[in-house]
Amino acid sequence: MRVQCFFSIYSWGTNKYGQLGHKQNGNDPQLITALIGGQFVCDIACALLSSYAILDNGELYGWGSNEQGQIGTNTSGNNYAEPILVTSLKSVFIQQIVCGKNFFLALSRSGRVYACGEGTNGQIGKGDFVNATGATQLPEKLGSFSQVAATNASDFCAALSDAGEVYIWGRCRFAVVKSPWKSELSSLDDAFACYSSPPVTWRPLSIVSAVTKVYGGDVLTSLKNCLVEDEEIKDITFIVENKKIGAHKSILMIRRIFPEDVPERLAEKEKEGITIQGFSYDGFNTYIEYVYTGTITNKLSFDVAVDLLQIADCYQERKLKGLCEELLKDKLQITNCVDLYQKATQFQSEILRVGCAKFGAHHMTAFIASDYFKQMTDPKIIKDFLVAAGQYGAFKY
Repeated sequence: MRVQCFFSIYSWGTNKYGQLGHKQNGNDPQLITALIGGQFVCDIACALLSSYAILDNGELYGWGSNEQGQIGTNTSGNNYAEPILVTSLKSVFIQQIVCGKNFFLALSRSGRVYACGEGTNGQIGKGDFVNATGATQLPEKLGSFSQVAATNASDFCAALSDAGEVYIWGRCRFAVVKSPWKSELSSLDDAFACYSSPPVTWRPLSIVSAVTKVYGGDVLTSLKNCLVEDEEIKDITFIVENKKIGAHKSILMIRRIFPEDVPERLAEKEKEGITIQGFSYDGFNTYIEYVYTGTITNKLSFDVAVDLLQIADCYQERKLKGLCEELLKDKLQITNCVDLYQKATQFQSEILRVGCAKFGAHHMTAFIASDYFKQMTDPKIIKDFLVAAGQYGAFKY
């Protein structure tokens, strides 16, 4: 199954259970026209015998086999030859969908994880081995999540929390785990390599340059050259620190970025452009590039990376926030750890805050002896950082 230009989904192959979303069989791609045809498609996923798509309004649609209740209509046994709204999630804005063999995991914009379908190996994560014909939310006590992972090659599930913790459940290599269990890992890829049965990848592998590390995956990479660098076809201008940044309304609307008031302004013909306040020019320009490419690199300066973290927090860009956290952890030094700890606290980045505290704990002797520490004058900042570092063994001996 493949999305073409955001509006069209083509599918091909075996269609015994209606998993292609149309009434055709064969190896030639056919357009899915029923219900979701012509609408913005943000994400798609395939289980063994069923398929799913998320529209730009957050609605989740499914089609194909429903023998295990995996379409999420609160019923089971009947198959759907064409897309149908997943009614058990009709009031939830979904931003990510992944599939196991006969179940799906959905991540909402608010960071909640839902599971639906077969549960014979604990895939639903609710402490039993019962199927779920309606989407079932993971316990709220686990907190919010930024990413979920599954593959139709296994019954293994994993999710990355906003705090950087990886939870696993389902059929693991040495046991069946019926409730989410917090692992010692910090990467979903590592979770599938270490615990999945069989050990598989849950997403395509990517090779990055040894010189320039790329954080994130391509979203609209092909647009970078044909759109970003073509000034003539840009139809929206942002003004940041009295400098202009051009972009395209259609791309910004497709990517669903910015707070609620900005899309309304995008629809207006503002000849002078939209003024953005509170961010640096370099930071916002990097953000616009991220909108097109879905990536950031380690060539970004520390200050720009912090600006980007602020933007991600302001616009609730969970993926970008995670990429900034990963990048900034790589840039941690004795001469910036306290500053970054403050920013992590200010921009609600628990992953980065803990990373700074652990860094301080492991380098406390060098930190206390540094000119950076001696030049600090705010006792509250020093106290907060030392207390946080102490929680991770800075003063154990």
